[in-house]
Amino acid sequence: EHIAKQFGVMQSQIGYDILAEDTITALLHNNRKLLEKHITKTEVETFVSLVRKNREPRFLDYLSDLCVSNNVAIPVTQELICKCVLDPKNQDILIKTERRVPKEAPPGGVQGEYMAMDDYGDEDEVWLVWTDKTNERQEKSIRQLAQEARQGNAHDENVLTYYRYQLKLFARMCLDRQYLAIDEISKQLDVELIFLCMMDETLPFDLRASFCRLMLHAHVDRDPQELVTPVKFARLWTEIPTSITIKEL
Repeated sequence: EHIAKQFGVMQSQIGYDILAEDTITALLHNNRKLLEKHITKTEVETFVSLVRKNREPRFLDYLSDLCVSNNVAIPVTQELICKCVLDPKNQDILIKTERRVPKEAPPGGVQGEYMAMDDYGDEDEVWLVWTDKTNERQEKSIRQLAQEARQGNAHDENVLTYYRYQLKLFARMCLDRQYLAIDEISKQLDVELIFLCMMDETLPFDLRASFCRLMLHAHVDRDPQELVTPVKFARLWTEIPTSITIKEL
């Protein structure tokens, strides 16, 4: 609490590469009281502007840390982050996920066109579309990104890392049935698309795990599903009676 009184000073130093944002995140990490008290729309917008300026995944990670405390969602900060990150004016900092299936190439032609959404089949491909620092639109299939990252392509590896932290942020935005995020995120990342990525063995295991986490919080832990407590079959040996009569039953 004493250190938190200097929160305004720390915030004024964000963006000068003196680890102010790291200090703030470490101070607030898993501290629900401070998170609810000190994180406002201004702080969230500051972190989003840092994401836009630097395009570094660590700033997405800072935002995801502000959503939770000890793995429990904080609805107040969740709502602030959802409204800011999912705002149409901030779509340029996010990597868009699309599902496509290539058309058959004509004889001697190049296979480069893709079917419309209504024509999806079993051979779907997942493509990532993003805007780089120069505001140029880039796109590449997630499989191709993973393959070239394994071959040492630093740019593609950075794109996949950024996307993985984005999925982590989305999952925490949806945590504990935050429908403000669930309703928007589940439209772009539907069940079939996430399953496609979860089952793809060509993708890095940590990226597939991120898709699993998002599946849990965006599609499984939500209405109409209900939490069911399983029957406890384990018993202590001393609690088992040596004999049972009809009257005891």
